[in-house]
Amino acid sequence: MAKESLRLQSWQIFHTARRHLTPERVIAIFGKKNARSAYTWAQDPVTTADRCKDPIEALHTMMSELDAIGRGDAARAVLDYLRTALHDEYNTSAPVQDLLPTIEHELLADYTALASYQRAVESCEELDLVDTLRKAAVDEINRTHAKYLQACRKGM
Repeated sequence: MAKESLRLQSWQIFHTARRHLTPERVIAIFGKKNARSAYTWAQDPVTTADRCKDPIEALHTMMSELDAIGRGDAARAVLDYLRTALHDEYNTSAPVQDLLPTIEHELLADYTALASYQRAVESCEELDLVDTLRKAAVDEINRTHAKYLQACRKGM
């Protein structure tokens, strides 16, 4: 199965939102003037002739075009903004705490966290432990990145 077929398509995102948030809520979010469109955005384009480009597709097109003209930074800023809607490990915009004194110290801590995660995976430990170690490793890498930004990118 191709990677593309494993990705959620934009219409599927609207279908899920309509199903779990209710159509009324989706219409309220996108405005009453888009009420009819909110229904068509959630339809499989294979099974409907009445299809219009949804906002996620439009955003994808805009970001692709920005990247093509060398403004991938603006496209990444869109992703950073959207990521703020999430309250989990995908939201890396939260301030990072407890930085070690140097990048070298941070990099060594990355190896320690990754080694612990690797041992747990190789030993087929319980999912809760493996997931905890995975999150710890990601947190450690985020701290290294924060230290890098602090030490190397001061002028940005």
